[in-house]
Amino acid sequence: MVRHDPGSAEAREQYANFHLDAGNRSYRDGDLAGAKYHLLRALILNAALADAYNSLGIVYRRLGNTDSALACYLKTVELDPKSAYAYINLGNLYDDAGNSSKAIEWYGKALNLRPGDPTLLYNLGIAYYKQRSFPQALDALRRAARGGEREAQAFLSQRGERW
Repeated sequence: MVRHDPGSAEAREQYANFHLDAGNRSYRDGDLAGAKYHLLRALILNAALADAYNSLGIVYRRLGNTDSALACYLKTVELDPKSAYAYINLGNLYDDAGNSSKAIEWYGKALNLRPGDPTLLYNLGIAYYKQRSFPQALDALRRAARGGEREAQAFLSQRGERW
């Protein structure tokens, strides 16, 4: 057992991870204030905890604070350039803001880390569709549908497309 000693790096790390877990659990339970509290505590204890930034970005986005969400996702990418989830979250944030070009850029980076991910391909396909880039949209949506993504399958079926 590690006792709570502010000078102990191991204790700080474990306590930061405790707050990260508690923050994610609070979020899943719908307690956004509790999630934010725990995630901020985690970052006070370990400012290099990329997962805490990503989770905090999700909380901020849900609270409607897109500027803070953006800053958190960008910090996640800075700390962990292999965080596919941060790239996906950035893509989703830009897509929701109506900037499909930026969404496509971020989804592309995520696809480099998670090639063939059906949900990611669906998001990419929809972003291309919004841009009216239909050949790219169909390609991504068909790949997503073949991967089992039901929303892509439904989207294509409604338009008489096969995958």
